[in-house]
Amino acid sequence: MRLSLHSPANLMRILGGSLNARENFGDVLDRKVFHGATFADIFRRQGPEIRIHATDLHHRVPFPFLAPLFSILCSDLSRYSVADAVAASMAVPVLFAPIVVRTYPDHCQPLPPELASIDVKAEGSRQVNAIARATKSYRDPTRVRYIKLADGGLTDNFGVSTLTISRLVYGTPYAPMTERDAVRIRRLLVILVDASQGPNGDWTLHEAGPSGLALALSATDAAVDAAARHAAMPSVR
Repeated sequence: MRLSLHSPANLMRILGGSLNARENFGDVLDRKVFHGATFADIFRRQGPEIRIHATDLHHRVPFPFLAPLFSILCSDLSRYSVADAVAASMAVPVLFAPIVVRTYPDHCQPLPPELASIDVKAEGSRQVNAIARATKSYRDPTRVRYIKLADGGLTDNFGVSTLTISRLVYGTPYAPMTERDAVRIRRLLVILVDASQGPNGDWTLHEAGPSGLALALSATDAAVDAAARHAAMPSVR
C-alpha cells in the first residue's frame, strides 16, 4: 500500500480522491488472505453466520452484504468477492478509494412481495426511511448505476444496523434469524467492538491546524464517533 505523505505523486493521488486504489489493497486481500473466495464459499461453510457491511456514500446509509439486497440490485451476492466486501467495510475515505458495486437495472427479475413492498412510511424512523429510499433507487437506471462504498463505520461503527436492515429487506419481525431459530432462542448476546478513535492530536494547543490529511481524517473520525454514539441503543432496544 502507499503510505508516504512526502511523495508528490501520493499527494496528487489524495487530491484526486484517494491514496490507495482497490488494486493496492483489495487485490492483495484477494490473493493472500481470501484466495479468490466468493460469498458462495461463505454460504457453503458450516459455523456462525458472517455479516459484512459498508457505507453507501451517496445515500449515506449502511450497505450490508445481504443476498436480498443484491437481488434488489439485480445482482447475485454468491458471485461477489469476499475480499472486495472486506475492503469496502474498511475503506477509510482519502486513504482508500471507494469500492464500486454495479447495479443491473436492465436485467431485473420481479422482486418477491416482501422486497417489493419496501417503501418510505410516515411512521417509519428516519434511518429506516433513508434505507428505503436508497433501496428503491437501486433499481432506477436514471438514478443509480454504480454504488460507491466506504468504511462501514461512517454510518454504523458497531455494525448493529444490519439487524434493522435485515428486518427491512427480509420483511419479517425475526430477521436475520429464521422463524425456527427465533422461537427457540432464549438469550441474545450482542458483542460491540468500538473502533472509534476519540479526540487525538495536539492542534487544540495551537491557533493553526488541522490541515491536509489530518483535517480529512479528523472529519472522518468525527462522523464515525457520532454514528457510534447513536447506533447501539436504538438498534438493539
